[in-house]
Amino acid sequence: MRRVFKDYTVLLIAKDLELPGYRELLEPLGFGRIEILNHDAGALAFILEIKPNLIAVDRDLPSTRGADLLASVRREWETSETPFILFGSAEDYGPGGLAEEVQKNHLALFLGLPMNQKEVGEKIVEFLDPLLDPDREKAYGLLDEAARLIINGEKTTAALRYAEALELFDGHAEAWMDYAGLLADLGRSDEAENAFLQSLKLDQYNLDGYGRLAGFYEAQQLLQPALSLFQQALGIAIIKHSPTRVKAGIIVNIGRLDLKLKRLAEAEVSFDRAVETNPHDAGTRADIGDAYTDRGYFAEAEKYYRAALDLDPDLAHVFNKLGIAYRRQKKYDKALELYASARANHPRDEHLLFNMARAHFDAGQLDKAEILLNEALSLAPTFKAARSLLAKVKPAG
Repeated sequence: MRRVFKDYTVLLIAKDLELPGYRELLEPLGFGRIEILNHDAGALAFILEIKPNLIAVDRDLPSTRGADLLASVRREWETSETPFILFGSAEDYGPGGLAEEVQKNHLALFLGLPMNQKEVGEKIVEFLDPLLDPDREKAYGLLDEAARLIINGEKTTAALRYAEALELFDGHAEAWMDYAGLLADLGRSDEAENAFLQSLKLDQYNLDGYGRLAGFYEAQQLLQPALSLFQQALGIAIIKHSPTRVKAGIIVNIGRLDLKLKRLAEAEVSFDRAVETNPHDAGTRADIGDAYTDRGYFAEAEKYYRAALDLDPDLAHVFNKLGIAYRRQKKYDKALELYASARANHPRDEHLLFNMARAHFDAGQLDKAEILLNEALSLAPTFKAARSLLAKVKPAG
């Protein structure tokens, strides 16, 4: 099947999607995304908004004919060249019938059902084939080859294939983004930055792209450009009505970079905003705790880890991080109290026993640490961290 189809967005409009099985006829062709409407109210506006690569419509819609929608689509300059399929019945093939009406229309295909999937697939491919760019198809083959090379560890050769593919078809935003990441891995920073920017130029609403470029800048200690990208991403997330978890995550990253820039007041404002944006999510609070922990602000981290556990007591990784925050503040009693409550439910968890031993060790209670470490090693004899700490608790000789 054509590789290009995996980037196609297909809009399917039918009043009763279950009976004809239109989706089942289209899915085997490998289209990347199939959007569905079971009504035609506002269909033209939706088409103009999402700009599908292919429109497939039932003959009879709730309030109009599929052929009339086709005529409306053709009158709009943005969709005057969009391929259009109209599903009807075999009876529509007669002289002066619907099939004849549709096939007079530019870039339109009529399919009279019933047909099996193979027949439908062959006719659609035959219809679309002349419209496909052979260079673009070749570019997709090169991208597939590049992916295989990366799996085999041949990154330099993979980068050459990306370059060849993008020379043939430079409108693939995702390929530019992946190429940028590969160039960054190869230490070709200037080229990587240009590739990232080219991707965002092609798809300015790609939130993941903003995050990846921000991460690239941050790795090079270019913190202000990274912060600016997250601020742009937040504006786009608001425009797109992205889920609150997504918006809160971006705001947390803004605060995290403010911390790195030693702008503590600004970071606090961002973190408060993140919590207001997603007030019932433990993960948001845990992420803020991580941001504070990374910069050594363990008292502030403690506050957010506790809040995360109040919302979801089963977050084991947060539980452990709170214990670390206590230890770093030398609140050994609190750490041990926390671990003791966990041990009641997990008495044979060697990692928990190790954490308890570490708290006793930091508090200077070596005998208690030794007992717990021996217990952990009895459960997991190859536990290297426990054996290493035991050597410090009870040196050989």
